[in-house]
Amino acid sequence: TECARKTGIRTDIIRGEDGYLALQLKQFGKIAFVRKRRARAVTGYGTVGADGTLFNSFKVRVVSRLKGIGGLFTQKKEYKDEESNLVKKK
Repeated sequence: TECARKTGIRTDIIRGEDGYLALQLKQFGKIAFVRKRRARAVTGYGTVGADGTLFNSFKVRVVSRLKGIGGLFTQKKEYKDEESNLVKKK
């Protein structure tokens, strides 16, 4: 948590704050993927029902991942925020 406080935890984005934090923590050393069955991620359930039915939600996600499959084969030097991912300021 001390290293996370040094890099800063982003609260201005809707999705990806955990991945962004992981990228920032790489400067302090290696990060590891926890593979234990008893490990649980803390997440919300609000995104599952956003697209209607469970099947439609699955379909929307499959199509969006297939469109972005080219990103698996390229390396980004800089990550830019998309307008749709920023928290709207009131």
